[in-house]
Amino acid sequence: MKFDLIVIGSGPGGYVAAIRASQLGLKTAIVEREHLGGICLNWGCIPTKALLRSAEVYDLFRHAKDFGLAADNVRFDVKAVVQRSRDVSRRLSRGVASLLKKNNVMVIWGEATLVALGQVRVSETMDQDVPKLSAEMKVSNLADLIARHDPSVSRHQGMLILDSEGKLAGVITRGDVMRALDADPSGASTVLDAGRRDVVVTYPDEMLHQASAKMLRNNIGRLPVVDRKDAQRVVGYLGRAGIMAARLRRLDEEHVREPGWIKRL
Repeated sequence: MKFDLIVIGSGPGGYVAAIRASQLGLKTAIVEREHLGGICLNWGCIPTKALLRSAEVYDLFRHAKDFGLAADNVRFDVKAVVQRSRDVSRRLSRGVASLLKKNNVMVIWGEATLVALGQVRVSETMDQDVPKLSAEMKVSNLADLIARHDPSVSRHQGMLILDSEGKLAGVITRGDVMRALDADPSGASTVLDAGRRDVVVTYPDEMLHQASAKMLRNNIGRLPVVDRKDAQRVVGYLGRAGIMAARLRRLDEEHVREPGWIKRL
């Protein structure tokens, strides 16, 4: 889905800007990672003021005599005071949600990052249909699949090798298959033995130009995309075709970016 404007963060500046943009005719979304209203409404200003208000009322009761009133056995309940401050924040956060919905602003839950113009992250162009092979597969079986133009292996020059637990164990290319068959025409060796175990990887949040530099430095044409927290968990596949496609998309966007939506205001 495409938007004219995406606002990052739903604090007092963010949600007001998003609502006004939508009122002016822009297709608008707002990205929030936790609670609508941001730090101010949920953890900063608003709950702090609620706590201070409780303290103020408590102090007034303590000095009731100064106002010609009587109030005996006045005490405070810290848990109840904190709960009231949280309730105030939740009520106002729901109010922000209602305002955004009323003004047709889509809320996207998650995190967003501004990158430089023309730069792309690996996650935006990686192929999620990953060519996977079992580490125990024989080279002869893979060669047969390639010869029959099986779609599971024919789309890419390189294929990822996964162990019995589905973890990344290596990479094998068609060149590796040919070399293995030259050494042993029976193809009895496994794809893991014929391929490479020292795998160069990239990450979904890595910039595409950084991934491309890895390819050039290591003289390879593809990179497994893995979870940054678990370098053996495969989440995608990046090849030269994906990089070229991303570059073409950026060129197209540069042609249509101006005059853009500003002239519609």
